[in-house]
Amino acid sequence: MNMKIFMTKVSVVAAVVVVLFIILWQYTPFNPYLWSCFVTFFLYFCGGCKREEFIGYYLSSVLGVVWGYIWVAAIGAMMATGASYNLTTIVVCGLATFGVCFIHGVLLGSTPVNKIPAAFAGVAVMFAVNAQDPFGIMVCFLGGMIMATVINEVSGWWGSLPARKQSGGQSTDA
Repeated sequence: MNMKIFMTKVSVVAAVVVVLFIILWQYTPFNPYLWSCFVTFFLYFCGGCKREEFIGYYLSSVLGVVWGYIWVAAIGAMMATGASYNLTTIVVCGLATFGVCFIHGVLLGSTPVNKIPAAFAGVAVMFAVNAQDPFGIMVCFLGGMIMATVINEVSGWWGSLPARKQSGGQSTDA
């Protein structure tokens, strides 16, 4: 299939799915964190949106939320002792960054939770919300990944349909 035609189909599907998602999401208690749905949406979509990696991406992002919660708490605890911002950053962020990379990349490297970018996405969102409502963020991450999956699956199905023939026997996707 012609890539321009396929991407046009993806664009139509994405527009419809995203609009429906946003409209429906406003009725959930997680609406204030709607933006965080798009963190895992983009991450999973850019990672190829492979069905077999869904659990790995999701669990890695959930572990990132846990990491982020611990990270924010550790920064708060260290700052409460009077430690400077720079010292706190060096100690907490340095150790935690090493921990995320080492644990997910080395110790868990051959498991589904080896998605280091997804773990850091969870950390980043927890920083953005000051470690508030980790469960809500996890729900939003799941919503974003489901949205990406629906777009990927519907676009793939639509893209696999045979092209219509114009008069003269020419395909419409040429």
